[in-house]
Parts: sequence; structure tokens; C-alpha cells
Amino acid sequence: MGSLDRVSEDMRAFAAVARRFAGTEGERAMLHTVRERLPEGSQAKVEGFVSPTSPAGVMVTHVALLGLAGLAGFFAPAWALPVTAFLAVSLVLEAQGRFGLVRWFFLRSPSYNLVVRHPAADAVGTVVIATPLDV
Repeated sequence: MGSLDRVSEDMRAFAAVARRFAGTEGERAMLHTVRERLPEGSQAKVEGFVSPTSPAGVMVTHVALLGLAGLAGFFAPAWALPVTAFLAVSLVLEAQGRFGLVRWFFLRSPSYNLVVRHPAADAVGTVVIATPLDV
């Protein structure tokens, strides 16, 4: 089997795993699919961590709350202005990964990293390649 055929086969196998978002059974299935396809003798380990909800859910919640605060501005502008400003700042900080007010209210679930070490003779350093399993 040529390398191009191997890549095509791997891509078909990866695409067959549905719903691979962090903390889902699909992510766990994708993790094992990737691990099974590693070369023989690869030093691979699974590291677990707690994953918050998807970033899309957090952003949609911010947008919905901003919309409600904007509508409330027609009836109580003195109240809506600081709430809108707070939500806007929260959204920007959330997008930067610096503060997560809305994220605190979402459930968390277990997620996983697959860590593969490829030893090299006379290594000068370490290269870390992060590949999200949900892409």
C-alpha cells in the first residue's frame, strides 16, 4: 500500500467518526481510531482532563443575553447600559480565553489528549503538534 493510499484510508476512517466534540463519545472513538493507526512501537498515552462546553455554546449565550439586554434598553436604558457593557467585555475576554463568566454555568465533561512521543537521537528540543480531534 502506497503512502497516498494510506493517507486516503486514514482520512476515510477519521471522517467516519461522527460528533467528535470535546467530551463526547465521538471524541473518545476518534482518540482510539488515531491511536490504532499509529506506527508499531509508538509511545502513546492518553491524558484525561475536564472540558467545558463548546465555545460556540458560550458565544451564542453571550449573543442571546446581549440581545435581551438590548431589548430591555427600550424600557430601562439605565439598567441595560451597564449590563450590555458587562456582557460585551465578558464576550471579548471569553474569546481571548482570559475570563469565563458564562462558561461557569455550563456542564463539564471528561475529555482526552493523545500524547505520542517519537524519540530522536541527539534531540535539540521538543516539538509539540496539537491537532484537535474534532476538526
